[in-house]
Amino acid sequence: MSNKKELLIYILSCLIITNILWYVGYGIHEKNEGSVIELLVILLASFMPAIIAVIMCKLKKAKFRTLLLFPNIKKSLKVYLTAIFTSLLIVYSADLLPLLFFPGNVLIVSENLTFIFFGQIILFTLVCIIESIGLLGEELGWMGYLFPGLEKEYGTFLSIFIISIVRTLWHLVALIKIDGSLFAVCNLFISNLFLQSLLVYVTKKSNSVFPAAIVHSITNIMIALSFVTYTEEFYNNNSVRFNLIELIPVIIVGTVFFILLYKDKNEV
Repeated sequence: MSNKKELLIYILSCLIITNILWYVGYGIHEKNEGSVIELLVILLASFMPAIIAVIMCKLKKAKFRTLLLFPNIKKSLKVYLTAIFTSLLIVYSADLLPLLFFPGNVLIVSENLTFIFFGQIILFTLVCIIESIGLLGEELGWMGYLFPGLEKEYGTFLSIFIISIVRTLWHLVALIKIDGSLFAVCNLFISNLFLQSLLVYVTKKSNSVFPAAIVHSITNIMIALSFVTYTEEFYNNNSVRFNLIELIPVIIVGTVFFILLYKDKNEV
């Protein structure tokens, strides 16, 4: 089986099976929110990229170490720190940026400017690092299996574009069930595209999927701890603009890592 055919089978398998599971899981959610079956189906969907990657490795009799599963922390500590601090920069830049665009309507929560709150951020970050193991369900498939295969065929930058489309389509049914707008799909694609440069950079530098999983975890979870507040009515009337503003940090940071990847490519 050619590498291109193998990658196509992998992509189609992930997209079809996972979106069916999203449909079933969120369908159960609408009828019986919080049920065990709903959680199990959604959890299975989340791990499908890794599951299919392991199956594909088994079929071609490849060693699982090819999925970049080893942490390599000792050799790549700087990469892990880059993953952590860059992710926090993206999250809190996006959190504070609306202050510039909506003065008077977006306010810093003064009680959050305490050592306790910053301690909570540190604690949550540590939780995210541990919780990143759960994100291997995606990153083991995307960065451990799919990206290296795509890069061999299409090069780094076209592969980033392809995998960003795949990641977006992988969430498609879930997005439709949760939001249902074309804007949400486009927003996710742009976010995936620029964040992907960071994920590729930390994966290539560490030769491990764990830093990418940490980025994924922090950018997913740390938004729960916010420095700012605004009324629900104000956000509902400006949600589109908020979402566009929140893309600015990931676009800037993503561009920096695109440049670093380009620089590394030219130095090889």
